[in-house]
Amino acid sequence: LVASRALIVKMSQTPDPLITAETGVKGGLLIKAGGDWSIHKTVPDVAEVSKRLLESPAGGAVHLDFSQLGAWDSSLVSFVADVAKQCREKRIPLQTAGLPEGVQQLARMALAVPEQNVQRAPVRELFFTRLGKAGLTLGAGVIEVFAFVGLSCLAIGRLLRGRVMFRWSDAGLIIQRCGAEALPIVTLINFLIGLILGFVGGVQLQKFGASVYMATLVGIAMARELGCLMTGIIMSGRTGAAFAAEIGSMKASQEIDALKTLGLSPMDFLVLPRLLALVLMMPLLTIYGNVMGMLGGAVLAPAFGVSFFQYYNQLVASVDLSNYAAGIIKSAFFGAIVAGAGCLKGMESGKSASAVGIATTSAVVTSITAIIALDAVFAVVLTALGI
Repeated sequence: LVASRALIVKMSQTPDPLITAETGVKGGLLIKAGGDWSIHKTVPDVAEVSKRLLESPAGGAVHLDFSQLGAWDSSLVSFVADVAKQCREKRIPLQTAGLPEGVQQLARMALAVPEQNVQRAPVRELFFTRLGKAGLTLGAGVIEVFAFVGLSCLAIGRLLRGRVMFRWSDAGLIIQRCGAEALPIVTLINFLIGLILGFVGGVQLQKFGASVYMATLVGIAMARELGCLMTGIIMSGRTGAAFAAEIGSMKASQEIDALKTLGLSPMDFLVLPRLLALVLMMPLLTIYGNVMGMLGGAVLAPAFGVSFFQYYNQLVASVDLSNYAAGIIKSAFFGAIVAGAGCLKGMESGKSASAVGIATTSAVVTSITAIIALDAVFAVVLTALGI
């Protein structure tokens, strides 16, 4: 305690930085500095020195005498650099022999390159220049996608050979998050879609006295298209975004670099469990979503004069196994797209909070766009095959 008090007293008694300027000394201007110069103290303003520079005799030099100087830091170097710049502008010789050696070296480094205020006029790029840059960016993105798909296939190959390195407990936790915890939102969305589809179809079919066929409309639409499509979009916004945010945050905190240092492959440890979880859970969620959508149509059936048993019998008679199989097969591909887009954007994320947000948004947009495009391809192929 006594030592700390002595230190406080000593620190409080350190002299403040001071500066004096005398004209007519050595045929010019003499600038003296003393005390302890620190950025934590009030440093003398160089404006007073500038005024004395204007009053200095013609042809005289400016001499610096810092013999009374105590401790100093970069604030002293900044002051000397300002004085030197003003002497250079006014073409007044500056004598720095009275400076400490360290200050002289730092001042020379600061004045080695003159200040330049570079303001480039905005250049409007040509159309073909912008088109070329966009093409290069698109090409680089396509190459990254193919590289990611190739690495994912290699990881799956190591899994089949039993040489993959990841914890099955992590995979089980991800499966729970992608499956059981997603049931509430899948239930709500698919039930409402079936309800809306049944209402629209029932209103139109009632005009022709064919209200019973609303079961066919709801059943085929949900089993073949809307069940897997809406479940895929839901999982894109819910799970794909979570994957991108998790992996992006891990990259920002250098956890992925730590995995590489430990000899663990990020594809095996991070991407593969998420890919397997969604590929396995998406078909199950799609089957569940189809049932919820058909129940949504059944709720409105009595309002159009169709009993529940008539609705059920018509549903069983019109929706065959091929319709169910088409939706379930597509859902597995949709699951791979959602997981792949989320993991890819997370791996490509920058190392800042804003970059993680951008990666999350990009993952959702990419996966939804890819799902709809792939669904269109499936529609054409299945129609051509007569399924």
